Amino acid sequence: MCFGNIIDVVGRISFGDKGYTDQMETPLLPTEPSPTYAVSVTEVSVGGDAVGVQLLALFDTGTSFTHLLEPEYGLITKAFDDHVTDKRRPIDPELPFEFCYDLSPNKTTILFPRVAMTFEGGSQMFLRNPLFIVWNEDNSAMYCLGILKSVDFKINIIGQNFMSGYRIVFDRERMILGWKRSDCFEDESLESTTPPPPETEAPSPSASTPLPSLLPPPAAATPPQIDPRNSTRNSGTGTAANLVPLASQLLLLLPLLAFL
Repeated sequence: MCFGNIIDVVGRISFGDKGYTDQMETPLLPTEPSPTYAVSVTEVSVGGDAVGVQLLALFDTGTSFTHLLEPEYGLITKAFDDHVTDKRRPIDPELPFEFCYDLSPNKTTILFPRVAMTFEGGSQMFLRNPLFIVWNEDNSAMYCLGILKSVDFKINIIGQNFMSGYRIVFDRERMILGWKRSDCFEDESLESTTPPPPETEAPSPSASTPLPSLLPPPAAATPPQIDPRNSTRNSGTGTAANLVPLASQLLLLLPLLAFL
């Protein structure tokens, strides 16, 4: 399964996919009696600094946004906020995201602290883009950290926005979760175990992402919006702003078909 990176509107699902021989892996942990599976996160770093959290989380392709319980939510969002140099906006009760920042009109890229998760076994996943652009009614823009405080679910959920830019493999036979960077355009005729060219993660504590556009898209071209407050269901309509997810503009709510 692959979710397009940043603003690419692309995604793929393949049944029986074993992934690449050099992919990162971590054990899948059954959450009986639930039919879902979880992963163990042993550390999270923000801007190169360890936050000091450990958590058990569902790795759910059917949830658009990542939901975290306290105290993990507070520790990770505070660490992110400490590294951001842009001005933070006051919390807007009309928006589900608590950590949003003003974006200068002349900016074409956003510089943000790199977020990485370390899983059981030592494999790491560097988040390609955990941000969301929010267009205001006056056409000004801000960006938000795309993490929601988990209240209704009572569990940590790693959602689609943390998976963007990766080929995700749910291997039920081996009980592992695998991942490797991908733009989702690899030739499907290739054997799944044939790795793409080697890659090296940048050691820089910061990352950047281009803006999807300097102005919000025309109304006729705007895809159906997703209500982040209800991100595990079908698309809804927001009231305060137009949310433009950088990881995927489609935000397909795919169930965990890889286990079937």
